[in-house]
Amino acid sequence: RELLLRNAAYRPAQKAQEQERRLVEASTFEQILGLSGSLRRFLLTTVLYLSLGTAFYTFIGFEELPGITSPVVAFYFSVETALAVGFGVLTPRGAWSAFFTAGFVISGAAILVNFLSGVVADLLEDAAEKRPWAPSASGRWSLIFSLLPLLCWWLVGTAFGRVHEGWGWSRAVLFAISATSTVGIQGLDSKDELSLLFCAIYLLVGVPLYASVLARVSLLVANELVKRRQ
Repeated sequence: RELLLRNAAYRPAQKAQEQERRLVEASTFEQILGLSGSLRRFLLTTVLYLSLGTAFYTFIGFEELPGITSPVVAFYFSVETALAVGFGVLTPRGAWSAFFTAGFVISGAAILVNFLSGVVADLLEDAAEKRPWAPSASGRWSLIFSLLPLLCWWLVGTAFGRVHEGWGWSRAVLFAISATSTVGIQGLDSKDELSLLFCAIYLLVGVPLYASVLARVSLLVANELVKRRQ
């Protein structure tokens, strides 16, 4: 028992030393932005990936939009396709563009899985350090705080649907939730660049947020179940 207590007391100091060592070894760019190497690589990969999709779809265009395609529209479609939301509003021109789009979807799934695996690993590490299990009241508050960012983001999507699109509450809420969950059963009625840009940013933030919150809530519920069984 003494050995277990010593190990438990040593873990925070060990983690602090590891973080200090990483900070010393970090580049100036990492120290200024506060980004770890893995997060920096993820952001760089995401930027390059979306830039490639935006350039391709700007060049190839869409069947529903005659003439030259705006980079904003191409960026919106790249985000929508990468996150597999699939509102089904736009169709790229050309038969061979379907092969590029299929590969683009698979690549987007791989990037998202890489991001979520890091989130889940961090959650498991934090959960291991917080044992023994927290009381039920603490668990409920943790659950509420975990859901709060996603609820706030859903409010942003709902407000956009109500104010900008002129929808009723039901359609606005459906858009806000289905977009972040990648179901995509309620697309935009507006096709102007500002609306599509907002939707792209809403998806780009909302889908990873939804997935990470879902992982955190699942872990909290699992911890509570284990606690009750014990």
